[in-house]
Amino acid sequence: MPGIAAFDFDGTLSRRDTFLPFAASLVGRRRLTTATVRALSSTARSRPWSRDRFKVAFCQRILSGRDRSTIETVGARHAAAVLDHGMRPAALRRLAWHHEQGHRVVIVSASLDAYLGPVARSLDTDLLCTVIDYDVADRATGRLVGGNCRAAEKARRLRTWIAEQGLAGPVWAYGDSDGDVELLESADHPFWVGRARAAVPAEVLT
Repeated sequence: MPGIAAFDFDGTLSRRDTFLPFAASLVGRRRLTTATVRALSSTARSRPWSRDRFKVAFCQRILSGRDRSTIETVGARHAAAVLDHGMRPAALRRLAWHHEQGHRVVIVSASLDAYLGPVARSLDTDLLCTVIDYDVADRATGRLVGGNCRAAEKARRLRTWIAEQGLAGPVWAYGDSDGDVELLESADHPFWVGRARAAVPAEVLT
């Protein structure tokens, strides 16, 4: 029976975080630092502090008012650089194996569609990720469509997508961080990439 293979991106398919380098390419390092400080300041009083609220506040500061063509041009350039220099060979081999088995492969990531869209097309995968919202003039509103695709939201979106696509069969899931726990818990065959984590008993892909 065909199966489904769900891969986190940052630290799983890629060697490291790709979101902050994209943000730096879009706004420059000085504005990146300012946006980080202001987003931290605006969310610091939240109890408990939330990475998701911080990301929303940060994205409002780096994206709001920017036109889609600029964001997507920077995104395409960033995607090409990551694909050329920043991918994990072992994870790419496993992704290729899933294709060979006839499995449906999907990237499930908190990173942005501006660069994961080109990555997914290059790797011939489906994509569930954090999506930038645009207004009718094709300028970013600073909001994220459906919020940040992280932690429990990853598992929820994967379940919804599987149902909408009418897919069946075992699910493989690959992740490297605490933000992937729920994704791996939802899988028949969970894998930690790089090193094991106590949160979910799983095989390790190195």
